[in-house]
Amino acid sequence: MRKPVVLAVAAAALVAAAWWARAQMPQTACSVGHAGYQALPMKVSYDKARDLLGCNGQLVSRQKRGELVIESYAWRGTGGLYGRAEAVFIDNALEKKSFVSVGVTVNMESEGTDKGYRQP
Repeated sequence: MRKPVVLAVAAAALVAAAWWARAQMPQTACSVGHAGYQALPMKVSYDKARDLLGCNGQLVSRQKRGELVIESYAWRGTGGLYGRAEAVFIDNALEKKSFVSVGVTVNMESEGTDKGYRQP
């Protein structure tokens, strides 16, 4: 009888984690895939990156240090519960990019005999 309770609690925790992760994703008009994002060439301007990715990124931060302007943008990433593509532009040239995707795989296997349990 304890096994169904544990599974129900695990399922509820998974749903809550998925809801929280999705709420943290950038609110962009498009979703960016890993392969397309990795193909984005370094040193391109933000406008060119936006055109290649298909939509505007969400401005995460903007810093000005003397004449230097550093802007960080994020896009909603595809795959899994949470996906985020982020790019840092220094003086409007892509200098750094990262892609994070988090998913969950559930694999239930059993070895031995569960006495008293019968599958309907």
